[in-house]
This record gives sequence, C-alpha cells and structure tokens, in this order.
Amino acid sequence: MSKKKIILLIIGVLLAIGVVSVFFNNYLNTNKVKDFIQAQLPENIDLEYRKLNTNILFGNFSLKDAKIKLKDKGIEIEVEELELKGLNYRQLLTSDTIQISGSSIKNAFFLIDKSNIDSTKIPEKKDRKNLVLKLDKFEVGFSGITVKDKNGDIRAQLNATQLGLRDLMVQSRPEKTGDDFEFALRSIQSDSLLIALSETEDLHIGRIEIDDSKFKLTNSQLALKDRGIQVDFDKLELNGKHLGHVFSSDTINFEECLLSNASIKINNSKRQTKKTRKKVQAANKVINVAKFNISETAFDFLDDRGKPKIKFDKTNAFFEDIQILTAPDDNQNHLTYKFIHLDAKDLNAAISDLHKIQIKDIQIEDKIATFNKLSITPNYSRTEFQKHIKEEKDVINLDVPKVVVSDYDYSFDKEDNFIKANQITLNSPDLSIYRNKLMPDQTGRKPLYSEMLRKLKMELAIDDIQIKNAKLSYEEHVDRNQAPGKIHFTQLHGNIRNLYNKIPSKDLVSINLDAQFMGHAPTHIEWTFNVHQPADHFRIKGSVKNLDAKSLDGFLIPNMKAKLDGKVQLTTFDFKGNDIKSTGRMDMNYDDLKVDVLNRKNEKKGFWSAIANFLVKNDKDDSSKVNNIVSVERDQTKSFFNYFWLSLKDGIKQNVMKFQGKKDKS
Repeated sequence: MSKKKIILLIIGVLLAIGVVSVFFNNYLNTNKVKDFIQAQLPENIDLEYRKLNTNILFGNFSLKDAKIKLKDKGIEIEVEELELKGLNYRQLLTSDTIQISGSSIKNAFFLIDKSNIDSTKIPEKKDRKNLVLKLDKFEVGFSGITVKDKNGDIRAQLNATQLGLRDLMVQSRPEKTGDDFEFALRSIQSDSLLIALSETEDLHIGRIEIDDSKFKLTNSQLALKDRGIQVDFDKLELNGKHLGHVFSSDTINFEECLLSNASIKINNSKRQTKKTRKKVQAANKVINVAKFNISETAFDFLDDRGKPKIKFDKTNAFFEDIQILTAPDDNQNHLTYKFIHLDAKDLNAAISDLHKIQIKDIQIEDKIATFNKLSITPNYSRTEFQKHIKEEKDVINLDVPKVVVSDYDYSFDKEDNFIKANQITLNSPDLSIYRNKLMPDQTGRKPLYSEMLRKLKMELAIDDIQIKNAKLSYEEHVDRNQAPGKIHFTQLHGNIRNLYNKIPSKDLVSINLDAQFMGHAPTHIEWTFNVHQPADHFRIKGSVKNLDAKSLDGFLIPNMKAKLDGKVQLTTFDFKGNDIKSTGRMDMNYDDLKVDVLNRKNEKKGFWSAIANFLVKNDKDDSSKVNNIVSVERDQTKSFFNYFWLSLKDGIKQNVMKFQGKKDKS
C-alpha cells in the first residue's frame, strides 16, 4: 500500500471518529443530560434554559439564558451563561457524587423574595437518590442581587457583584435540614450594597471587598434611625484568619478592626423608646474583635431637642477584647470591651444653654487621663447674656492649661453610674465669675453643697483634688452707671479631699486653700462638711494677714459707695453651721481705719464720712479685744457663699462698729 493511500486511510478514520464523536456528543446533550437533569432536580426547583452545550472531551457543560427558581425559598436566578469545567460525564450518569473542578456564571441576577414563597406540599419522587455536587471553585458575576422580606419590601440590594466560593457542596436530598447548601467564602467584590437591617436601620456600602482573611468596606454609611445614630466612614477593615465560613458560623473571630476617617453622629431627639422601637427577631451571633483601631474620626452628639451637646474631631482610639452580641438576652450586654487608649482633638460640649466646655487636646490611657487647654465659657457676651436669663445667674469663664486625672474608673450605665479617681490635678486654673445684681433675685431654694452631692444621681469617689497656682476673681454689678466691683485671689494653692457622695465615710469632705487676697494679703481657709448627714453640718475657718484696706476700693466704691483707708494686720474667723443657722467668732486687728462715704459721682461726702468715722473704731489692738460672737440665719434662696458673706459681714460689724444695733438678716 502506497504512502498516499495510508494517509488517506488515516484521515478517513479520524473523520469517522470525529463524526461519531459529534453524533454521540449531540445525542448525549439532547437526551441523556437533559433527562438526567430533569430526573435529579429536587421537586422544589424549576429550571428553564434556551440552550444546553456539552463537551465530553474537555468535560465542559454550559447553559445559556437559564432561569432557576427555588419555589419553597422564594429564590429566582437569571443567568446569561453558566459553565462547569472538569465534569466527568461518566461519573455524572453512574455516581451519586459528582466532582467539578471549577465553574463560572456570567451576568446573573439573583432575587430572594420571601413574599413569593410557594408553601404548597410537592410530592417527592420516591425513586430519587441524594445527588451530591461538589465544586472546588465557584465564580459568579451578578449584575444585581435583591432580597425582599415577607411583605415584599426590599431588605438588601447589591450591584455589580463578583462572588467567589470554594469547597461548595450541594445536595439534592440531604438527610438533615439545612445541609442542602454548604460553602466556604473565597471573595466578594461589590460596587454598591444596601442592607435594611430592620425597619429603621440601614447600611449603605459604596464598595465591599471580602476574602478569606479580610473584610474591607469603603465609602459607607450606617443609619440607626430609631436610635438617632448615623455613621459615615471612608474605610472599615476587618482582618482575621479562616473567614470563609463567616456567614455560616455562630461565632465570628477577627484579629483586628481598622476604622478610619469616620463621622459618628448621635441625635437623641430622634431616638425612639423601647415601646415604639420594633424588635427584630434574629439569631444571636457572637462577634469577637481582638484589636480595634479608630483613626481620624469625628463624633457629634445632639441632645433631646436636636441641639449640639458634645462634638470633637480627629479622634484616635484603641480597644481590645471586643465582643458584640447581635441579639442578646435581657441579662446580656450587647457590647463589652477593654479600653486601652484615646486621643481626641477640639472637644466642644454644651453644659447648658448658657455655657459650653472646650478641650483642645485629650489623652486617655488605661490609668491616666490628660486634658490640655480646658475652658468653660459663656455662649454670649455679658450684655447679651442678660437677655437670655430671667433672674440672676453667674457668667463663668474658666481656663485650665492642664488637667490630669490619675487612677480613674467610670461607668455611665443607668444601673451603675459613677466617676472614681485617686487624684485630679488642676494646673494654673483661672476662674472669673460675674453676676449682674440688677437682675431679679433667684427665688428658688438653693441646697448647700453637701446636699447637692448627696442627691447627685451619679456616684463620685475622688480621693484628692490638687489645685496649683490658681487665680480666682468675682465681679458684682449693682449700679448700671458704675463698673462692676471686683475682688480677686492669686497664687491660690490647695486641695479637696474625700469627695465621696454614696459611700458613708468617717472622713469629712475637706477643702484647704492658701492664696494672696487682692494680690498681697496671705489668706488661709479650711472648710469641712459632711455629705451623708441630712442636717448638712459644716465648719469654715481661716485667716487673712496684712490687708491694705485701700485694695478693696475696686469692690467697695461701686457696690457700697465707700472707701477705706488703713491696714488690717490679722483677721481670723471660725464659723460652724447647718442649713438653718451659722454661729462662731471673728477677730480683727487693724490700725487707723478710716471711712469715706461717696456720692453718685464717687466724690467724698464730708458730713456722712464724719458720721461714719464717729461710729467706727479707728484702732483695735489686743487691749480692746472683746468676744466677737457671730450668729446669722441662712437665706435659703441664696448660695453658700452668700451665707458665708453674711457671717463675715456680721463679724466685721462686731469688730469695727462702736455701737451694735439689731442683727442684719439681709
């Protein structure tokens, strides 16, 4: 046989094989595979498609323009093309378990509609076996995914989503309910995601990327409308290991969470009560995060009226051992954590409608907190301030360059609300108080500080408050044609100890202060009171040395139309009292004390000045000392400091006036 004939024979055989192969392939496609699929489909699944292709040589299988419906689950899937690779057709026709190396779906649309679930009982095919389909890898591109609830309302939407699964196993007739579909996640990438967590809670994600070791969400917004909470963030990243089973596991563990460039807004005016908030029935999942980093995040809290309450920018924080329960029982905490560090800038908080607090920089560690450039300021100028009040109120300005809180603890839970600290240090505070006495007097009862602390809802337990190099000034305006009168203290050092209001203690709250009164007179004050006794007993004693009487002109001229001249070498006082009455003694040693009574133009009135000096003891030394007993009744509509001033004023009269009249109770 010639070479030419041999070549022709080989070509003929190959052509015959090709024809047989094509014929067999078409036969299998149109008959066996279709029949097999129809026979093995579970009763709850409908499958429609325009075209089915098979390739025995390469083990490929594809469907064109397919539509799959899981009737009892309300699931519909529309697919432009579904392709399976590495399919063993012999195994397909002879075995209950089919192994596929890979698959892909192009341009799919996925709908879960719980309002369209067919609950009709469908007769099972008695002769059907459990067919197990295993895929090593599964890739699908969704043009859209939509999930609807029982009412037909959209609960979730994803657009332009790529989904990758591994170790996928599908069973047509599993022994246990819920075992029909198992998988591990390889990756998810979506350009847009909307999840309605409940009727009032929405999560919008601009971009989501998930793989076996990382969750990354960008350009996202979480809205908890019933709680008045809105969170916007550029990036949230969760890192861990073996996250492929995150959607099927009851416990999810993350090694690290990173939240950056976020804005958190809490508006209490939009918060619903438990009665109006609809509870969502869901399984309780446990989410553990070993480390949680927050960077460059802003917080904004609004009060019950929707007005700004607290705001601060550029917050960095670090937490550990976070545990979140998605549906906790009544006796479980929704969130637990261990605080490590916080660094915040530019805090602004409303104390009231009239004053606000600002802190330039906050550094909080586990056992120490530092507040730099703390200030309390009025919201209005002094003149404008008076337009917002109906009765006398203090205009307060406080600047503290640095506050340090050591060994602290706190809780703001309703059942356990407290602030505790071993020591608080105020470095160089500067406090000024202004009061316009031209406004109507306050008429409500003012409790003493011991009563206010005792009735405070929050527990205070502070061992020691240190005050270093402070300044204190008080201005009082009694004549609209005159500048306010002013007294001040400088170089003020002191401490407040045993500030406990809920734990009975043998130790009294004690306040010890040393300062320069009017810039030159050494002053010492010791003040104690008992928080836990309803009688509100207190004791305040002290001394003032070498006071130049002229230094009081700035207060006496506008407030009392008087000037003093002379020197008070030593003043001592010791008062004891309660909410009703104060008694004690006060002694003054002074030289050549003279009084000038002034007219409205602050000019000396000779006649009245002479009368005043006739009534005043110009000199008082050891030879003229008498027992100067002080006794005053408290005006309960006035503050403790007014009560203290009445005692001082009565003591001055006892020491200075030649003739004693009736007690002044005003």
